Amino acid sequence: MKKAQFEEIYASAFSDPTRWRRWFVDEVVTDTADDDIFIVPDSAGRPSASALMKTYGFMYRGVCLPSGYISCVATKPEARTRGLASIAVQEALSEAVRRGYAFCELIPANRSLYSFYCRFGFADGFYADEERYTSLHEFSDGIGEAIEPTYAVFHGLEERLGCSIIHSETDYRRIIKDLSFESGHSVAFVRGEGGYACLFASWDAGRDDATVTVRSLLADSEPLAMGALGVLRAEVGERPFTVLRPPLSGEKAHLRVKGMARMVDPLQVLSAMAASKPTLRTTIRLSDHLFEENSGYYIISDGKCRRSETAEGYVDLDVPVDVLTSILFSSEKTGEIFGLPTRRPYMAMMLD
Repeated sequence: MKKAQFEEIYASAFSDPTRWRRWFVDEVVTDTADDDIFIVPDSAGRPSASALMKTYGFMYRGVCLPSGYISCVATKPEARTRGLASIAVQEALSEAVRRGYAFCELIPANRSLYSFYCRFGFADGFYADEERYTSLHEFSDGIGEAIEPTYAVFHGLEERLGCSIIHSETDYRRIIKDLSFESGHSVAFVRGEGGYACLFASWDAGRDDATVTVRSLLADSEPLAMGALGVLRAEVGERPFTVLRPPLSGEKAHLRVKGMARMVDPLQVLSAMAASKPTLRTTIRLSDHLFEENSGYYIISDGKCRRSETAEGYVDLDVPVDVLTSILFSSEKTGEIFGLPTRRPYMAMMLD
């Protein structure tokens, strides 16, 4: 019942091609437990708003933590401006807390929705480094030989990023299928000295001058990244490239926000951070307006973190949950200001 209600609400709110929507509902939503679908009725009891939450691993400070990716937040046109979508998001977050997720993440459907999700403690957390190449760029400085795409190579690259969403093998198969709905699409993997690189790209095959969008490029080294782009160049000919890559912690001129994150279990997150840096000693006073059980003092020392209801000495940082998320997911230079180990995370190839 929930899945049929979800599809009806989704179809009323989004203009995705029918063929893609049928695949998404049949292969992705149908494979989802009812507990992952959140349906909110209007005042007359009619199902009118929905959200979907899927479980993903989140590699953070050397530990793969459980997280929930929230998507497909939608309201039927006739039921909007009544706060129903807010209820769906709140229910998803409450379920994430109940399950013991460390984080929730999402990709707003458009820029105007970032402020909407800020109300729930989400912060801009995921960025991509956007690079542009003209049709004349041949990537002749790349290395590596083309190999058959495999999940094992893709999974290894994601893990070695050190701070990213981790896709399962089922997720990987769906990524490949999702790309196949584009009129032009390519998946290129290369192997060379020092490791591997892989990319996923799409373009409008009906236009000779259409820009190729490399939705994600993961590589163990820069020469291997250029090698993967060289393989793609040989396939698509003289088209310009827009390439989205994991953000670096240092200064970059072309970082683009690509998603939001929210801590739902700060103790789990800060314990992983403490274990990764046993010399760290700090006290953080955290406030969480949605989940009061998260509010309190987090004392970090000797590789561990514990929560206290009262202060036990000097408080180094006094922040709400969204600000702390922004700090932990900022550049290393920002982390130095607060005396915390920081790293920009990466999230790509989600079925958003």
